[in-house]
Amino acid sequence: MKKKRMLNLLSDGKITSDVYNDYSVEYSSEKNRIIEKISKYELNNNEKLINIKLEHVQTAISQLLSSKKIDSEIINRFIVKIEIDAEGKPQIQYRFAE
Repeated sequence: MKKKRMLNLLSDGKITSDVYNDYSVEYSSEKNRIIEKISKYELNNNEKLINIKLEHVQTAISQLLSSKKIDSEIINRFIVKIEIDAEGKPQIQYRFAE
């Protein structure tokens, strides 16, 4: 919003092009700093989400390894669906493969 106002001041002759150019450089630098902060924030949140998902997978795997047999509960926990293609090969969609 402020950049548009500065552009209007330039076009009205109320500021010089040097003042506008200085402002544009400062505006661009601040914009880049904000974008960098947002990127770091998103990266940190993505890392936290990945760690939470990994903890769930590790817990589920630990439970699986402690079991001596594979039953329907274990299959339902890890597998969304199993399809057989035209060649008879199974296509398995796992829950944690998002």
